[in-house]
Amino acid sequence: MKYVFHEYPEKIRREFAKRFVMTWDEFHAIHPQYYDITWYENAFLWDIMSPELPKISFKSALEKLRRLNCDVIVMSEKIGGNYFGRGLACDGEYVDEFVICCNSASLADVVERDWLGAFEADLEERAFTPVLPPEIYVFDEDMNWFVAFTHEFDEVSEDVMVNAKTRLCIAYGF
Repeated sequence: MKYVFHEYPEKIRREFAKRFVMTWDEFHAIHPQYYDITWYENAFLWDIMSPELPKISFKSALEKLRRLNCDVIVMSEKIGGNYFGRGLACDGEYVDEFVICCNSASLADVVERDWLGAFEADLEERAFTPVLPPEIYVFDEDMNWFVAFTHEFDEVSEDVMVNAKTRLCIAYGF
């Protein structure tokens, strides 16, 4: 996958959050059990988005990106309390808090290979180095749509690879 770093990553992050992430007051009105703003400030972005956003299958999320076959923006989580500690694998190092531009179809291939490859490596007890972190947000330049890939999945089977295919994804604007 070829990519370039976005020229204005902080601007992109602010605009994405403003458009798709609930404010503390909006979030707290829906989820009063979260009385601590610290939790909110360290939450994954997808955790503090509207619960009305549609959840879609991992397969469907990949198909959407492949079908679009266009330039997209890919944004990682910011480092916070829930951060897994791994960014974009780039020249033997990890780049945290990245915003890149790439082709959606080639991105879908990498996302699928990274996710399923990590599960396969665990089964085979071997090392595997994904290119992307588990949480990424993919969207168009105008932010008319997005797909969020999360680290969450359901344990629906004793077959780990069946479970891997239940990865939680969220979509908007399709």
